[in-house]
Amino acid sequence: MDIKRTAQVSPILSSQRIANEHLAATLKLVNDQTKANGEAAVKLIQSVPQATGNVGNLLNVSV
Repeated sequence: MDIKRTAQVSPILSSQRIANEHLAATLKLVNDQTKANGEAAVKLIQSVPQATGNVGNLLNVSV
């Protein structure tokens, strides 16, 4: 067994492990933010008053 090669591989594996951990954490943050955006959109839509009557039932909501 070549000890020099093992010493070279170890930092690479460590870097890959750290990169994978960061990727997993980033994906979790992205998923959490996407969920929060969806919930905020639903709350915004629900907060718009419902139109009464049958004339002009068109509402433009801008954010």
